[in-house]
Amino acid sequence: MSVVARRLIAVLVVVVAVVAIAWSCSSPDPDDAASATPETTSAPIAPALPEPDPLPVEATEIPTPTNSDAAAAETAIRQALTTSFTWYPSTDTSSTDAFLRARRWFTDNLAAQLSTPATTERGPGTQWEQWKEEDAEITATVSIGCSGCPADTAERIYRVAEITQSAVTSDATVPVDSTTTVWVSAVPTAVGWSVDTLDF
Repeated sequence: MSVVARRLIAVLVVVVAVVAIAWSCSSPDPDDAASATPETTSAPIAPALPEPDPLPVEATEIPTPTNSDAAAAETAIRQALTTSFTWYPSTDTSSTDAFLRARRWFTDNLAAQLSTPATTERGPGTQWEQWKEEDAEITATVSIGCSGCPADTAERIYRVAEITQSAVTSDATVPVDSTTTVWVSAVPTAVGWSVDTLDF
């Protein structure tokens, strides 16, 4: 073998050795690659909780009055209005005196409101003076209904009253021209049903 051939073989051996070393350095270690790969884990799934049953809704019932309550309330209304619209012009200074006589059937609040002097529409005036001269007694008749009234409850009962009056003298009984309509409500109190509101 010639010297040139030997040199070529030596060069080839060196080149192969260099390539082999370079390839071994650049190739990743399978163990390292496996350890470098992050493990993928899934979060634990929480078990589904049962939906809570809805709380029962308690219905609020409005207390209703008994027939005896309604009858007692209407009795109080009738007595209060009959007394309030029965006048004695010969001795009463005004119709306010009649309201004062009826205060036993009123609540304290309404009695205080009605203790103020009456207006000329329901009290002293020319007609009052004429009744006084004739020694007339003004009597009242009360009719009670509930058409269009709010529903009765155990706390309040509404009624509509129509009041007609007559002037009674020793000679005759003369109806008073006008009829008075009153929206009234009664409430239970310590002494029974009492009139709490009057709206003319």
